[in-house]
Amino acid sequence: MNRERWLPTALRRETDPAFSRLLRTRRREVADELLEAAVWHGVAPLLHRRLGADRALLTPEVAQRLEDLHGVATLRNEAMEAQLREMLARMDSTTPVALLKGAHLALRVYDDPGVRDMIDIDLLLSPDAARRLQGRLVERGFATRPQWERDNPGHHLPRLERPGSHDVEIHTGIAPGDAPFRVDLDALWSRMESRDYGGRAVAHLAPDDALLHLCTHTAFDHRFLTGLQGLCDADALIAEAAARLDWDRLVATARDDGRAPYAYVALTLAADLLASPVPAAPLSALRSGPADDEIVAVTREYLLDRSESLPTGFVRFRAATTWRGRAAGLLGSLFPPDDDLRRIYGPQTTGLRLLARRLTRPFEVLARRRRVVIDLLAGQDRVAPLVEKDARARRLRHWAERTDS
Repeated sequence: MNRERWLPTALRRETDPAFSRLLRTRRREVADELLEAAVWHGVAPLLHRRLGADRALLTPEVAQRLEDLHGVATLRNEAMEAQLREMLARMDSTTPVALLKGAHLALRVYDDPGVRDMIDIDLLLSPDAARRLQGRLVERGFATRPQWERDNPGHHLPRLERPGSHDVEIHTGIAPGDAPFRVDLDALWSRMESRDYGGRAVAHLAPDDALLHLCTHTAFDHRFLTGLQGLCDADALIAEAAARLDWDRLVATARDDGRAPYAYVALTLAADLLASPVPAAPLSALRSGPADDEIVAVTREYLLDRSESLPTGFVRFRAATTWRGRAAGLLGSLFPPDDDLRRIYGPQTTGLRLLARRLTRPFEVLARRRRVVIDLLAGQDRVAPLVEKDARARRLRHWAERTDS
């Protein structure tokens, strides 16, 4: 079994006897690799749960670290749930509201809320209800991010932040404005399921709509930058909603609104890497041709490659054929535009902080990337894998934005 397959195999629902034997015979090596990979992919709490009896085969240090990360995620999600209940209590009980993404997954899909770490709360409301909730949260100390006007995706209001609280994203749709597909929101609301939550009805997407949204969010919104987490979410939803999941409707919806390529790639990888029980017929119906399988292969390599991505300036340096072009590429990484500095270091990078980043950025890059800079200048082959990863990332971005390519 290839090393890069160890984590996906450990995350499967059914224990793989061959992997258990590998863990017994190469205990420290496999345990250390699992921890490092799980943290990188953001699935360490889930790995703690999935290993089950095999946790006893880990080294004590790795087993304890996974248990600690699971505990931290549990506490964070409990705080998130308390915040969510407070928000819902302040809303009109007759206002339709739906949980999206992490909030839905952690509280309604995974059987252990501590296995799906949360970073924010995503809610879907009508435009009028969204603005009312936004106003109430601002009154309670939440504020929007300064860079919103530049980064506005068009399907949710400005992200709301408050020290000591989870960020809140209030959605009015589930597809970014620049997406090459359109989602029928009226049909989406008409198919939603509802459950009692904190004394009021709270909706969530029907299983097929939720799965299609997860696939699209992972493949289009994030270009698979979230690693294996998106595939693990899809796997969990398929298992939890097995009896209710309408595969025929998922295929019809995806083909009708343009999301079929994203669903095919994500579900094919979930079946391949995590052994998710995806029926063959829907996959075949979602597939448009050999080009889809080529993207699956590119994405698989990209997902399992944990090497560091090259900064854009370094890529330009590598591709340049003249010293002037190379100098421009290297200087672009050392002295990026102010907008890039804010994206790298956060929206609070303004004023004196921005000036400080301008001054310290060259030293920081050279300190962190010294080996890469030397290899680039010397034309060493050690940089080649990083360049190849960047090429895969660019191909995925192109595919995500133009799914007919």
